[in-house]
Amino acid sequence: MSDPSPMTVPAVRAPGRRRLILGLVAAALIAVAFVALFPALADYSDIWDDIRSIAPVTLGVLTLLAIGHQLINPLMTMAVIPDLTYRHALVARLASTAAANTIPGGGAIGVGITYVMLGRWGHPGPQIGAAVALTGVWNNLVKLLLPVVALAGALITGLSMPDLVDATLIGASAMLVVMMVAIAVARSGLRHRVLGPVERLVARVRRAFRKGAPPPEGSPVTEFFAAVGTALGTRWRHMLLATLAAHVSLYLVLLACLRAIGGDSTGVAWPEVLAGFSIIRLVSAIPVTPGGLGVAELGLTGIIAAGMDEPGVEMVAAAVLLFRLFTYLVPTILGGVVAIGWQRSKNKSKGAARWGLDDVPPEHLEDAVCFRCRVPGVERWDLDPFALVDCPSCGQAFMSPRLNEAGRTALYGNAKYFDDGVYRSKGAESMQRRWSAGRLDLIQRHLDDRPAPRVFEVGCAYGMFLEAARDRGFELGGLEYSAIAARTATERLGVPIHVGEVMSLAPSGDWDAVAFWDVIEHVPDPGAFLHAVAGLTRPGGVIAFSCPNFDSWPARLLRTRWWTLKPHKHIWHYRKHDLRTMLGEAGMQPITMIRSPLRRANWVRVDSLVAVARKPG
Repeated sequence: MSDPSPMTVPAVRAPGRRRLILGLVAAALIAVAFVALFPALADYSDIWDDIRSIAPVTLGVLTLLAIGHQLINPLMTMAVIPDLTYRHALVARLASTAAANTIPGGGAIGVGITYVMLGRWGHPGPQIGAAVALTGVWNNLVKLLLPVVALAGALITGLSMPDLVDATLIGASAMLVVMMVAIAVARSGLRHRVLGPVERLVARVRRAFRKGAPPPEGSPVTEFFAAVGTALGTRWRHMLLATLAAHVSLYLVLLACLRAIGGDSTGVAWPEVLAGFSIIRLVSAIPVTPGGLGVAELGLTGIIAAGMDEPGVEMVAAAVLLFRLFTYLVPTILGGVVAIGWQRSKNKSKGAARWGLDDVPPEHLEDAVCFRCRVPGVERWDLDPFALVDCPSCGQAFMSPRLNEAGRTALYGNAKYFDDGVYRSKGAESMQRRWSAGRLDLIQRHLDDRPAPRVFEVGCAYGMFLEAARDRGFELGGLEYSAIAARTATERLGVPIHVGEVMSLAPSGDWDAVAFWDVIEHVPDPGAFLHAVAGLTRPGGVIAFSCPNFDSWPARLLRTRWWTLKPHKHIWHYRKHDLRTMLGEAGMQPITMIRSPLRRANWVRVDSLVAVARKPG
């Protein structure tokens, strides 16, 4: 592979006024589509009733189909760049899709995101350019092929679709001509005839700007065409199959949504659905609105539901909106989260500065062993000066080296740790209050009715959760490792807050609930920690806690770029089964583990879980 730095692509920015006008026009078109035109086809309340009537099992199948489509999408780029890893291809695909779906002219920005991401992962610019170009060409070729397939399906099933014949003939002819010419040029001496004029033009431009001759190993244009030729000459079948799979899987999501809502009662055969799908895929190539928003929904509903009565149109409209939820809204949100996480991690420096620290003194580091098996771990990721390792016996993930007691005291003993964290702004505090309310609801749901239940919080910081509990009539108790935070919480609550670690407290066994929110990943020995917490809890009482979820999709997808990795703070990273095992070893019975970001106790936290367990008795 040649120079791993990405090919320099000059930034082309539309003037601010033009960009504003394009954004306003797109917003107006989307508003007209959803506020004026779509309600004329079907009432939103009736559509919502149709969607709510879908059985959970059917909804699960639709979700799996939509996930399958997203997992297929990166294969096209991988077909052009064979040494591109699947994870990198998926991240780049999701991030570029989010840009294309939300910003006027976002397709160009999506291409830029692809260049930047793949370039940072070591792929040369000409190869990335070839992947972008070939992906676009093959996508459009398959869009031209889809009417052919729809017409063939109509002939097989005996349907009459004369309006599709002309489009089919044009599409098939164009596709065959382009494919034959491209492959012939790439695989023969004609390639040099194509490259010659291009190279001469580039040379003139370079001379005009006094750039001199291209480097002896070849210009970026030469390398770009070489990459295109190599891909077409050796992997054109892979590209065709990957692109077909992406389009077919997207069509299957639409067909499944129609069948899930209307079954066969809509009377729409699969070739008719494919015909409407293929026409809208062609139309969506024109970037009227970002991601075809508004245009796709109106077009699909209008074409598929043509000639139907009102109930039929309503069911088709509901299916189309459900389809767009799965294939537009969810991937856009997911891609935005992935892009933000990648950007945040990209901006961090190497070494300790990457984690927001000054240089970590060697005397503040220590090697660690698995708290359960008492054996050193096997390195998974180097996170200089830390490392994430896995226990070779039980698989528990943990940091080694990690901060020792002196390092933890220096970190948590500084008020900046709290002031720049959950108390950094009114918005952050508002989110804390929302979580506190949801978590108190959860605790009260699993406690028997008592006139004044008692709750003890370990790691209470400035006391916001305990303040919310007091407002609900709880008796309070708390402990905080940081003396500064404990003093602030004591003043805030009027209740003495202990300072230190929970293992230093006597096992009173008289608290109805013991809570520790985002704490158990910080402690040096979580096994001893849970036993101490169980010692504080009365028989029949509950413990409730939250922590990062190492099984979450951000953790799996972003890996060392996961924003919650934080190796200087988070010593242990747990999966669901790790927590169940730990709770059982501490004599606690798990009741529930919430991972949904839609639950108030875990609101918008896509990489976290909230758990409740009971002490038998």
